[in-house]
Amino acid sequence: MNQKVLFVLVIIGATFGYVTYQSVMLENKFTAYSKLQSNSVIRNLPDVTLPVFNSDKKFNFIEEAKKNQVLVVHFWATWCGPCEKEFPELVKLTELVSKRTDLKFLFITVNDDKKDVQKFLKKFKNSKNFIILEDKDNIHQKSFGTFRLPETFIFNTDLSLKKKYIGSQDWTQKHFVDLLYNM
Repeated sequence: MNQKVLFVLVIIGATFGYVTYQSVMLENKFTAYSKLQSNSVIRNLPDVTLPVFNSDKKFNFIEEAKKNQVLVVHFWATWCGPCEKEFPELVKLTELVSKRTDLKFLFITVNDDKKDVQKFLKKFKNSKNFIILEDKDNIHQKSFGTFRLPETFIFNTDLSLKKKYIGSQDWTQKHFVDLLYNM
């Protein structure tokens, strides 16, 4: 009987040890990944050109920023639930700061179907305070070092990154409006 109890205790101990070892290894992977992500944050506006949605025009970020424009670059998609939920707040923000003429909002749709984007944007057709760009080639991942949606970058007129926001935000809060008016 003692041998059976000892055998069961050894099995339980080995199982517990294996689970503990695997959880430590997984935690180390997460830590390494988060360090990689935090090191990949850009510091300056990348030299990127993207097509303007439903147009033959191209939009070059550096050229526009050199016109003393503060750029708010927002990555989103219609297939992203948090992006769809947040979008009306962003549109309201563009209206709240519309008096600031040196501020340009760029909403970049990522790997999205044109028909879905057109249908979604019909809700906001009266707003002219932002430009919709398309990213079908994952330029955002390569140039901005981002893999998530929604994600927003704010660049100063000197092309440096002022702020980065990961995930959806309540964009009509006073601190966002103040930030954009005081840059």
